[in-house]
Amino acid sequence: MADNKRTIIADAINEGGATKESLMEAAAVDSKGLASQFSYLRLTGQCPIVDEDGVYSLITADEWEEMKAARVPKAKKEDTKTPEEKLAAAEARVTKCESAAKAAADRFNKNTDDSKETLLKAYSDRADADLVIAKFALGELS
Repeated sequence: MADNKRTIIADAINEGGATKESLMEAAAVDSKGLASQFSYLRLTGQCPIVDEDGVYSLITADEWEEMKAARVPKAKKEDTKTPEEKLAAAEARVTKCESAAKAAADRFNKNTDDSKETLLKAYSDRADADLVIAKFALGELS
């Protein structure tokens, strides 16, 4: 009989046909515990991998490193907006920021409660800063 969860999991994988559920049941762990045991296995040079059918197998640390190196990073989302659409979006952002800055300034100026003065001033300053950034992005400032 295996003496720890890591060997229970490694033995079950080596027997073949081990799935995530069967490994969790055999080792009496939840999914986080299984992930933790997989980390320990990788530290010992036994790297568990899962195939398309959900069946686990063990590979060597060298094979694991080769697989990690061969993974293609997720491509950056392609920007599909036309220049006209980008300009319209920037103009809309400026309009929105102008409205927010005006509303924040109005709230600050109408305030009679001293306890809220600092917070409302911060909101007003932030709205003004957002407006400056939006205008800069649009090209109105240089």
